[in-house]
Amino acid sequence: MDYYEKTKGLIGEEKFNLIQTKRVLIVGLGGVGGTVFMSLVRSGVIHFHIIDFDNVEETNLNRQVLYTLNDVGKAKVDVAKDFALSINPDIDIKVSNVKLSEENIDDVLDSHYDYICDAVDDVNAKVMLTKYAISHNIPLIVSTGAANKYDPTKIKISTLDKSSGDRLAKKMRELLRKENIDISKINCAYSNETNENLSRNSLNSLIFVTSSMGLLIGDFIFKSFIK
Repeated sequence: MDYYEKTKGLIGEEKFNLIQTKRVLIVGLGGVGGTVFMSLVRSGVIHFHIIDFDNVEETNLNRQVLYTLNDVGKAKVDVAKDFALSINPDIDIKVSNVKLSEENIDDVLDSHYDYICDAVDDVNAKVMLTKYAISHNIPLIVSTGAANKYDPTKIKISTLDKSSGDRLAKKMRELLRKENIDISKINCAYSNETNENLSRNSLNSLIFVTSSMGLLIGDFIFKSFIK
């Protein structure tokens, strides 16, 4: 049986074959990045590099689609790889169980990517990945804050200069402008939800928001390949 019969039926054989030549880097396999990975695996992308330094925790299970209770304590990248291979054993996945830094980024990344998805929650790492993508002329999309958000219909994809209502995006804009980087050319997914009752000191999140953002990013990458 053809895993991707229904995908081919919708987009055609030629575009599907094109998708299967593409390689995607996903950094961060949490609530957003895990859904990006899942959606692209199920849609026909077969070449990946996935990066995360965390292990699965019980508190991840309310929103992170790749993991179950049986995975608690395991490296997220290993569980994600097994998940993908359980769908299509021919998928090609490079895994890096590492935290990216200025010191190791050139050793960990190989620059042979057709798209980069930044789904990390550390602003300095996001700036570093953005600079890497620009310097290597690789298309990039950035996820901004999905924590303390309640309404998935408030999520949008635009460029970073047009994002609003998100503190992480605001900090990214500030740091990148200091580096003289044109933020109007950086794609990002963000929520413009501004309900202050949800802005607490602790970071809490729901699958409706994290996976909605992940699905929008996955769709954005997928459709960029077949335009």
